Amino acid sequence: VQVSLTGTPAQGFQTTAPIVKPSAVNVRGPSSIVSSLNSVIAEIGVSGADSTVEASRPISFRDKNNQPILGPNPSEDILTAYPSSVDVLVPVVPKGLSTKMISLHVLTSGSVPNGKVLTSLLPSPASVQVTGTDQALKGFDSLNLGPVDLSTLTGNKTITISPDKVSLPAGVSFVDGTTLSIIAQIGAGPIERTINDVPVQVRNLSDDLEIAQPITPLNVVIEGLPDVVNKVTADQIQFWVDASNQNAGDYPDTQVLWQLPPGVAMTTTPQVSYTLKAKGE
Repeated sequence: VQVSLTGTPAQGFQTTAPIVKPSAVNVRGPSSIVSSLNSVIAEIGVSGADSTVEASRPISFRDKNNQPILGPNPSEDILTAYPSSVDVLVPVVPKGLSTKMISLHVLTSGSVPNGKVLTSLLPSPASVQVTGTDQALKGFDSLNLGPVDLSTLTGNKTITISPDKVSLPAGVSFVDGTTLSIIAQIGAGPIERTINDVPVQVRNLSDDLEIAQPITPLNVVIEGLPDVVNKVTADQIQFWVDASNQNAGDYPDTQVLWQLPPGVAMTTTPQVSYTLKAKGE
């Protein structure tokens, strides 16, 4: 989406790069007409403005000659945009100043309460526009928000931050209309669950050997997030011992190897005892 500015700001002021949300739209219509589409435009007036201009503006369509695209009946839309309008913010600043997009990051302190896990902590928006002299903006590429005390988060929360409470370098300020927030998503923490009767295989056993008695299936404790752990069944867990290069005899307290579903961990390292013998004995 491109922005078309009409008019000129107040004397001594200038416009800088507009911000459009969303920055893209989906256009539908007859393929023969869509093929001639070159740009989508949102028009906004800045006449006499001495501060940031912000408005919701409808979408219009232009061909490669920058002419409006009209259907056989000019009173009816031949093309349709989804969404049909966008929010446009045009920074208006004193002449001599510049604007710059900087990324936002979130600092934290403390830990989430027991039984909870932090699934997402994001600034909103991910970047903002600031204004200042070229010298003041030089090297200023990102801004930290927070810190957010994780120990106070027991559920999903949106934290609104007043721009005037955020420390900026000297000579730098937010563009008028800037809003800041941090979106925290908190989920249930890991749980433990016992899975009973998981069989244990003997792998890589020599052709002339066999196991004297089957290994007793194991009861094991697994750990992970509830939506994963609660779906695990015994047949999704593989347990085995590696009998490579082993001879007939007893193998007490042998570590079991395993493979688990994604997102699941073992809380202990299981061991088994078994005996190998020559076939037919």
